[in-house]
Amino acid sequence: MTNPITINFQNCVRHLKESGQCSSYKKVAEKLSMHPQCLSDILHNKREVTLKILNDAISLFNCNPLYLHHGTGNMFNGEDESHSETKEAFGEITYISVAAQAGYVDQFHDSILEESLPTFSIPDRIYSQGIYRCFDIEGDSMEPTLFEGDKVVCRIIDPSLWFNNIRPNFVYVFATDSGLIIKRVSKVDKETQTITLSSDNDYFKDFELHVSKLKEVSTLITTINQFRPFQNLEKKQIDEEMRVLRQTIAQQSQLIQQLNEKLTEKKLIPVES
Repeated sequence: MTNPITINFQNCVRHLKESGQCSSYKKVAEKLSMHPQCLSDILHNKREVTLKILNDAISLFNCNPLYLHHGTGNMFNGEDESHSETKEAFGEITYISVAAQAGYVDQFHDSILEESLPTFSIPDRIYSQGIYRCFDIEGDSMEPTLFEGDKVVCRIIDPSLWFNNIRPNFVYVFATDSGLIIKRVSKVDKETQTITLSSDNDYFKDFELHVSKLKEVSTLITTINQFRPFQNLEKKQIDEEMRVLRQTIAQQSQLIQQLNEKLTEKKLIPVES
């Protein structure tokens, strides 16, 4: 259970961002001399706030000590009571472009977060808990589910929950030394510690990935697709072609059956001498 003091600190940080005093959570972390990932963990209840961070918040942002420690009074000293309410926070989603993906595994937890990666939010309560990333889709291995140029919003899974939360038939983003892999899981083998991955495009073969190769696993939550004006039109054309093909096969089957019946009748009629 999260400490009430940590919850009060979270509210202050969210107020700083929502009110525009800080443009992003990264800016808050910068001013508090914290690593952005550390602040993110506090905001998502993965660690408790420390006394040093609280004192820095009081000194740098004029946070009200009574509010931080006891939840009473305004969040900030000198703040008008009528402006002390905060908007509902949906959480930040960090966008990792194709260019940033190349160094994601090696750099993300060290220096990439300190750079100005773009962030956005989606107005849905599901994004208020957890750490979310948005990745670009490259290639055609996941067609027709995902197309190149699409974006996927994913929630990071805690490493201790990988084998409990990774389920067959679901799509995940796997970060390895080789880069990012976006695949559908077809099998999870706890004995051999391997995961069998498959592509929705039948041209690509299945392969196994050992858990020791994994650095991060994210489950796909939302897709952001480009509008394809002819996609449904093409599907209708294919459906119509399939309907005509089935009708033709049915007619030919009926003709073959009639011919077989006639041949059978002829064999039964005795030949006159």
